[in-house]
Amino acid sequence: MLLDEHAQIPFAAIGIILILTAVFTSVYFIRMDVDMASTRVRGMQISDADNALKFAVSDLQRSLNYAGIHALNTIGKTPVIEIDYDAPYAVDENGVKCTAPQSKPTNDIPIIQFYIMIADFLGLYGSDTGSCITPYEFNQNWGGALMQDYLNNLIDENYQKSRFTYKGYVVHAEPVDDWKKIRLEPVKMKLNRSINPPVMQAGGGAYADGYDAYFKATVPVKITLSRVDGTELTSEIVEITTLIDSSYPLLRSLVEEYSERSMGANVLMGEVTSMAAATTWAKGYMQFSKGSPDNIVDNSDLEKMVNLAQLMEHGFVFNSADPDAVKEYFLTFLLDGVLGSGEAANIGGIGDEVADRTLESLNDMQERLDSVDEAVNTGRSILIGIDLMQSAYDSTDSPGGAEESVNSAAMMEGVNANSIARHVYENLTDDRVDEIAKSVYSADVEIKVTRETTSYEGGNHAGYPYDMSAGSWTYSLSFAENLEMNDIGSLSPGVLGGEVWQVYSQRYHKWARCGWKTTSETVDGKTTTSRDWVCSYLSPTPVDKKSEKVTVTFYSNSNSEYYVNLNAPYSTGSRSTVNDVGTAFYAQDTPDGVDGNLRHAPDILVSERGYYGTARENVIKYCPGDTKCPGDKMQRVTVTNPYPDWLKNAARDAANDIYQSITGDVHLDPDINFKNYPVPSELLVKAASNLTARIEANEASYHNTSAYTDTSGRYKTASDKVIALTREWYVDEVKRLINVQFNDAAEDSEMNIRSKLEQELSGNKELKSNADGVFGSIIDSMNRIPSMLSSQISIPVNQEMTAYTVDESGVSYAAGDSRLFNDGVQLEIDQEPDYLDMDQKTDSTGGEIYTIGVRNIDLLGSTGLWLPPTNPPYVAITNSWLIEVEGEYVSFKVTDVTNKAYLNITSMQYEPQVYVREEAAVVDPLTGEVIGYNKPLKFGFITGTMILTPFKPPGIGDPIEELIESSEKFSG
Repeated sequence: MLLDEHAQIPFAAIGIILILTAVFTSVYFIRMDVDMASTRVRGMQISDADNALKFAVSDLQRSLNYAGIHALNTIGKTPVIEIDYDAPYAVDENGVKCTAPQSKPTNDIPIIQFYIMIADFLGLYGSDTGSCITPYEFNQNWGGALMQDYLNNLIDENYQKSRFTYKGYVVHAEPVDDWKKIRLEPVKMKLNRSINPPVMQAGGGAYADGYDAYFKATVPVKITLSRVDGTELTSEIVEITTLIDSSYPLLRSLVEEYSERSMGANVLMGEVTSMAAATTWAKGYMQFSKGSPDNIVDNSDLEKMVNLAQLMEHGFVFNSADPDAVKEYFLTFLLDGVLGSGEAANIGGIGDEVADRTLESLNDMQERLDSVDEAVNTGRSILIGIDLMQSAYDSTDSPGGAEESVNSAAMMEGVNANSIARHVYENLTDDRVDEIAKSVYSADVEIKVTRETTSYEGGNHAGYPYDMSAGSWTYSLSFAENLEMNDIGSLSPGVLGGEVWQVYSQRYHKWARCGWKTTSETVDGKTTTSRDWVCSYLSPTPVDKKSEKVTVTFYSNSNSEYYVNLNAPYSTGSRSTVNDVGTAFYAQDTPDGVDGNLRHAPDILVSERGYYGTARENVIKYCPGDTKCPGDKMQRVTVTNPYPDWLKNAARDAANDIYQSITGDVHLDPDINFKNYPVPSELLVKAASNLTARIEANEASYHNTSAYTDTSGRYKTASDKVIALTREWYVDEVKRLINVQFNDAAEDSEMNIRSKLEQELSGNKELKSNADGVFGSIIDSMNRIPSMLSSQISIPVNQEMTAYTVDESGVSYAAGDSRLFNDGVQLEIDQEPDYLDMDQKTDSTGGEIYTIGVRNIDLLGSTGLWLPPTNPPYVAITNSWLIEVEGEYVSFKVTDVTNKAYLNITSMQYEPQVYVREEAAVVDPLTGEVIGYNKPLKFGFITGTMILTPFKPPGIGDPIEELIESSEKFSG
C-alpha cells in the first residue's frame, strides 16, 4: 500500500529527516556527499567496510529524495484529476485493478424506474468498483512509478559494475523491481497564517488535524558488500527511508481546500453573500431615500464581488494572492466606479464633487497598484486592505450618498411601534369603549321584599259563618303611599338602600250559611228519604280591607366587574377587577362632567328589568312577602347603568395621549438593525421583542393609574375606571399587535421567499427537491454577514507562513520535542485569466469560454413585499434576490517560492515545486500513454441577498424589465 494514513514516523526516522533536510539545502552533489559522510562517521573505530556501507545507504537516501522531488514535480505540473482506469496505476492497495465507476440510468417514468430498480437489484449494472482509488492515491501510485524509474537510473549509474568503491570495498545495489514497493506516507503539518477570515477559517474541517505537507518515502533495496577482488562479505535488504523535500502534498491539499471552499454552501458563497448584502443595503436604502438607483442587484456588481471574494480566498487559504489579479481587480473595479458613473456619463463636463471623487479614487488606485508592483519586484510581503462596506458604497453612482443612506437606515427608525400605535388609536371605536363601559357600569344587584300587615278589616258577614273563598287583593294607586326612603349608598357587598311603603288593598270575600236538609219522595207507592249539605251565599259579597307596611331592600353583591383576555403571550394574560369603584352608587363631579356612577342601579333593576314588571309599583304590589315573586324573591340580576355621553371622547383622548408618548419614547434598539440582523424575518422577530420590552418599561407611566384612583387604590368614579381600563387595553393591544404583525410579517416574508425560491429552482429537479436546503444555506450565509463586515479584510501578496509538525490528533509537538520542526512556506499564485469577465470569452483548450457566469433574480418583484399585505398598517417592505454563480479558471498555478527546488537535468536549471490545474491530457513519460486528465478548477454556488426597509410606497426592487438578469454563460 503506497498510502497509509495510519503510519507513524519513528523518532529515529524524524532525526534522520532533520539531518537530511539540512543537507538538501546544499547546491552541489559532491559537497552533499562529503557532508553526509562526515555526519555518518563517528570515530576511527568504525571499519572501512562499515563506512562503505553507511556511505552507500546515505547516498541511496539522497538518491531516493532526488527521485521523489523529480516525481512530485512532474505530477504537480500535470496532476491526474480524472482517472483513466486503463492506466497501470489504477490499482488499490493490494494491487487489484480498479474499474471505472458505473452509474445506473435514471428515468422519471414510474414503470421504467421500477425496471431500473429490479435490474440494479439483480446486479445487471455491475459494481461501482471505481471508488477503490481516489485521484490523490492514483497520483501517489504514479509517483511511485516515476520514483522507481529515476531511482533505478541512479542505481544503475552508481551501484552497478563496481562503480561505488571505498578503500578496497565495493557496494552493489539491485534496482527496485516493482514501483508498488515504494511507500509514500504523509507527514502532517499545520500552517500559521498571518491572515484569517472572520468566519470559517482555512485549516478546518477535513484539514483540522493538519495538511499532508510532505511525504516520507520508504523502499527496500538489496545491497551487497564485497571486496574489490570479488569476495562477497554481506548481502541484505535495507529499508531506505527519506523525507522527500517537495511541498507537492501541501500545495495539492491547499488547492483542494480552495476548491472545496469555492463550491456550494461554503466560504466563497458566504463572502459573496456578505458583499452582495452590503451592496444591496447601500443601493436599496439609496432607492428608499432618494428614489435611485433603479437596479439594486446588478450582474456587473456581482462579477466584481466574485473576483474580490476569490482574491480574499487566495489570502485566506494560500496567504498570498495573484498580484496580477489584484491589479486587474483594482483597475476594473475602481476605474469603473469613478469613470463609469452615471454622473460622469450623462454630463459633458463633470462637476467639482464628481471630479474630486474621481481624482481621489484614481490616486487611491495608483497607490494600490504601486504597492503591488513593489511587493512583486522586491519580494516583500504586503497586505492590501479591503473595506467591504466601502466597496459597496463605491459600487454606486454616489458613494457618499450611499453611505449616508445606509448609516441613516441603520437606525431602522421606520420600523417601530408608531404605525401600530396610531392604527390602534384610530381604530378605537365607540363599540370598544362601550364594551369596557358596560362592564364597568354594572352591578350584581338583588331585591328583597318583606311585608308587614298593620291593619285588617274583614267585611261584615253576620249570620253567614262559612268562609267559602277570597279573591286576590287589589290595589289602587290612590291606596299607595311612600312612607320613607333610606339611600345608604354603601360599597358592595352591602345594602344600597331601602323603601318603606304604606299599601292599602281590598278583596272580595264569599261567605255562606250552610246546614243539612232532609227530603222525602214517594214513587210507585214507595217513599225515599235523602239528606244533603246545603249552603246559601251572602249577597252582596263583603269586602275585606288591609293596610301593609312594605319594605323593599336593594342589595349589591358586586360592582364594576371587568374581565378581558389579553391574548397571552403578547400581553400579560388577562385583566380582572371587581368592587374597586369608591362610592360606586353616588354621583360624582369629574373634570369632564358629572358621572352618575351606579346610582340608579336599583331603579334600573325595578323599572327596566321586565322580570319584575314595568314599574316600581308592580314590585310593591305584586311581590308578596314570604311568597315568590315571578321568580325567586332573592333573584340576582346584573344591571347596566347608562354612562355619560362625554366618556367615549375622554377615553379616546387618553389613548391619543399614550400614542403620542409611544411615538416620542419607544425607539428600536440601535443594535437591532440590518447590519447585525441581515435576515429580514429574524430582524422583525427581534424588533417585535425589543419594541414590546421598551413599551413595558414605560407601561406604568402609560397606564397612569394614580390619576384615576384615590389614596386607597380605588377608582374615583366609574368613568375613571373606564378611562384607566381603556389605557391598559390600549397599551396591551399595541403590544399584542406589534407581536402579531411583526411575527406574521416575518413568517410571511420567509414563506414568500421560500415559495419564490422553489419556483425559480423548479427547472432543476435536484435543486427544487433541496429548495429548503438552498434556503437554509442562504440564511446561514446571511447570518455570517455581521462577522464578515465587522472588520476590514486584507489581501496579502507574497505573505510567508510557518508550517509546523503535528501529531495524529492535529496537536503541535511541544517545544524541544525532537519530532517538532518548523518550515517556512511562501507561495505564489498565478491564475488565468487575471480577471474573470462575464462579458468576455477567454481562450481555453476546449475553445473559447466564458470563465464566469452570473444571474440574479428579483424574487419579490419591483416593489417588494409589503408586510403584512393583508392587515394594515404595513410593518415594512422586504425584497430578496436569488444569485447564481458559475465559473472556472483556464489555469490555476500555485508555486512554492521558498528554497525547495530540484535540478532539471534536461535544462540544467533549478525549478520550484508547482501545482497546476488546467484542462490537459496527462501523458506518462514512462509509457508515452495518456493515463488521465488534469481538470481546471471550477466554482459555483447559489446564494441570495435580502433587504428590509420601513414601509414607504412604491416599494423596493429592480425595474420590471430587469427582474431576471443573466450573463452570457447562463443565457447562451
